[in-house]
Amino acid sequence: MREGAQLEPNSPYVFSIDNAQNTDRVEWAVGGGQIESGQGTNRIFVKTEEFGRFYIWANRINRCGEGGYHKFSGTIIRREYFTLSPNPAVDVVTLQLTEAEGEHRAPSSPSGKGTTSTYEIQLWNGLTMLRSFKTNQPTFQIPIAGLPTGLYFVRVIKDGQTYIAKLIKN
Repeated sequence: MREGAQLEPNSPYVFSIDNAQNTDRVEWAVGGGQIESGQGTNRIFVKTEEFGRFYIWANRINRCGEGGYHKFSGTIIRREYFTLSPNPAVDVVTLQLTEAEGEHRAPSSPSGKGTTSTYEIQLWNGLTMLRSFKTNQPTFQIPIAGLPTGLYFVRVIKDGQTYIAKLIKN
């Protein structure tokens, strides 16, 4: 994995360093995650936390107790850009944008619900787009009454990025 990589939240990863001559053990330290197993060896299994910075330090220790440090850092990114509820749904599903780290919304009304930049919501069934909506509201109700029971895909296109989630229609 390259330095500065983006990692998924709450996900398992394996990190290792070469087995150098005269290395008796490797002491690992992790920030932004937990070591699941492998402490003392040249390979560890780690589970990342929610989101933020991620660091790993490896200290190779020889029989004399001396060592050399190696460091890796990356960023744990938030994978979920929006939520759909209820899911499964019958008549209407509510799409709620999840606020990305550092993102601020301008207030649009005294209610304080705020707005965001305009984005597009698309409802797909396989390779066919069924409906498309444009809005600047962080919460949007997608009507699905009259659609057959089955699996659908909701695509959100915002600021040149596309995010997809599955929707089950009952």
